[in-house]
Amino acid sequence: MEVLYNYIEEHNLFLIKWIGKWDIKSYRMSMENFIGISEKVTIEKIIQDISQLDFNISFKEIDILVELRNEKIRNIYETVYITKKPLDVVFAQIYSDKSVDKGSYLYCRTIEKAIEILSLSISKKKLTKSFTMLEKDLKRM
Repeated sequence: MEVLYNYIEEHNLFLIKWIGKWDIKSYRMSMENFIGISEKVTIEKIIQDISQLDFNISFKEIDILVELRNEKIRNIYETVYITKKPLDVVFAQIYSDKSVDKGSYLYCRTIEKAIEILSLSISKKKLTKSFTMLEKDLKRM
């Protein structure tokens, strides 16, 4: 599983793109990376694109994710998941139900809707380009 990040300072917005087959070890490592980054910059809103993630996750693992989040992350963020497949939606809904006291977790199918939900003043074009650049950087690795 690849976890790609980008921070857009003028919007205090953190982007995360998940690609590949789900595994909890990579999730734990990505959380540690996020904590390191969040200590250096101001993050208020997060968009997580999980549309290219191949979920093979159990309900028990979702509980572990929520537990890890609660243990490691102290701040409360507005988070939107970009989903494409039914299993993406199931994950986002269960995770948000279990994390209701740790921030706002919503999901949608498009970048435009994510911008609307988070009341961002960024253009669709700029946000799309930011996500596209993440994938291009991955392909160069």
